[in-house]
Amino acid sequence: MKQRSLKWALITSLILAMAVPLAVTGTLFTRILADAMKQRIISVNESLSYSFIDQIDAYLNNALNDLSTLRTMVEKQDFEMLNYTSLLDSIRHNKEHFTKIQIINRDGYIKFISPYHKDWINLDMSRNKIFTEPVRTGSPYWSPAFIASDSGHSAVSLSIPFENGVMTGFLSLANLRRAAEKIAHGKNIHITITDQTSSFIVHHMEAQVYQRGFDANYDRFRESYKDRQLITDVISHQGKEMFITAGMIPKTEWSIVFYQPVEEVFYPIRLFYTYMVLGFAFLTGVTI
Repeated sequence: MKQRSLKWALITSLILAMAVPLAVTGTLFTRILADAMKQRIISVNESLSYSFIDQIDAYLNNALNDLSTLRTMVEKQDFEMLNYTSLLDSIRHNKEHFTKIQIINRDGYIKFISPYHKDWINLDMSRNKIFTEPVRTGSPYWSPAFIASDSGHSAVSLSIPFENGVMTGFLSLANLRRAAEKIAHGKNIHITITDQTSSFIVHHMEAQVYQRGFDANYDRFRESYKDRQLITDVISHQGKEMFITAGMIPKTEWSIVFYQPVEEVFYPIRLFYTYMVLGFAFLTGVTI
């Protein structure tokens, strides 16, 4: 009896000596693989975010370059003699990002506008930020987003100073919404773009845009942005845990945030980890 007990004790000790290291090694191995998968998911999300940020940045830069070209053309001509109406019409038709362009003289009155609308001519803009800010700073001024009355879409204005006043171009942001929808198509993901006042420019729930909803996390994100480095975090959003990847457009201080439910982002990792643990547990049980 004692010999049998001793025999089983030796066998059990031997099995445990093999099973415990196997279980520990297996757990460490699955965690390493899980971390690698997690980094892969983060990398894909960051790549999408950078690509979208670059797309938005290029759109804004094109508008800025075109308006700067207009300024150069204007400053080379006599302000009173230049045919502004045809010039502005030509630029607006050839540069589809502009829905409207206007020239404000140094006293703050609109003198030329395309498309032409007589009620806007000589309208006093001297107290409006699209005039006062570029005059004060001598730099381009991007307005907060607004809902354009003619299109019903989000829009923004860009104003730059020149020697005889200020020129302002109005840009539709509808294409940004379409671009966000294209990226999110087929994925359980949504994208928001928020302007410098924390109001939504793009949101998967359009009412948030039209009702001027705001992102409560904007200020916290803004403090974390440095040199366009992306933020990755897990936050509570609309009652769910969300994995976010967020970045910013420096020139406009717009925030771009990708939201994905934590359950979906980390589901493959959790599933893989669960199967591996169960597999090692089964092998250990069979061995014992």
